[in-house]
Amino acid sequence: MIENIAKDIRNLKDNIVAGMYTPAQARAEINRLKEQYGESAFPPADFAKKPGPWSKAYLDELDERAISSEGYIEYMEEVSYSVHCRERRKRRLILGGSLVIIIAVIAVLIIILTGRHSGRR
Repeated sequence: MIENIAKDIRNLKDNIVAGMYTPAQARAEINRLKEQYGESAFPPADFAKKPGPWSKAYLDELDERAISSEGYIEYMEEVSYSVHCRERRKRRLILGGSLVIIIAVIAVLIIILTGRHSGRR
């Protein structure tokens, strides 16, 4: 049974680090594991919280620690959600900027090509 608890908590932490859960989904999974294994599945532990903004490196550092208290896993989810939201925001900005550049290049090409054709008549 202990092996199953450890495996399930490891899977939970892996999914949190991968950004697969929203905070509500992580909470639901913690509750599911508590129902399945009891309160003792998440032994209490003290840990220090670092003020944000957080980085992917910090999230990986949290993941490497052998802490599996409920509060720690909730903190990991908070850090993960923040890191992944920032990454998604960055990707959207890059995509949006690329789209603006492509549209501008196409507009310039149309203007140039239209100007050449109208000058030949």
